[in-house]
Amino acid sequence: PVSSDDAASSSSSRVLATPSSRPIVIAPGFGNDSLDYEHALGRGDASLVQSLTSRGFAVHVARVERKDWFIGILKSILTKGFWLNACTTTESYGWYLSRLDEAVNQALEANPDAREVDIVAHSAGGWLARAYIGGALALVTTPNAECSAAGLSRETRVRSLIS
Repeated sequence: PVSSDDAASSSSSRVLATPSSRPIVIAPGFGNDSLDYEHALGRGDASLVQSLTSRGFAVHVARVERKDWFIGILKSILTKGFWLNACTTTESYGWYLSRLDEAVNQALEANPDAREVDIVAHSAGGWLARAYIGGALALVTTPNAECSAAGLSRETRVRSLIS
């Protein structure tokens, strides 16, 4: 049994968002659906999104459905690059990178004072997020192609990646 003292100390040690906290973008793992992070096991109150928003964080989930994974892989099998063992991330997972970019843009638009986001990635969402930001972790400083949003490159829009 948990005493009321244990419960109080547990709840007081929770990390809470501050006014300067960056928005969080969740990068779903392979085969997962956005709903897995919003309504875990059919319970919104037990979800990662709920856990973070209850602490004051602004949270956005890249919009993916289970069928998207199958369709994306099937499309890559039909490319010349697949058969020449020369597939790129774009051929197989370009759709995912676009969804992640949309989520980052939405997070920044919904939080006008923020210039960067933190990405929390699950499983394959981690390496796909690294592909999105250009292969670097944490404080990204490698040069990347420019993104359309506000003329900022991806490395200046993503502050950290937790995978």
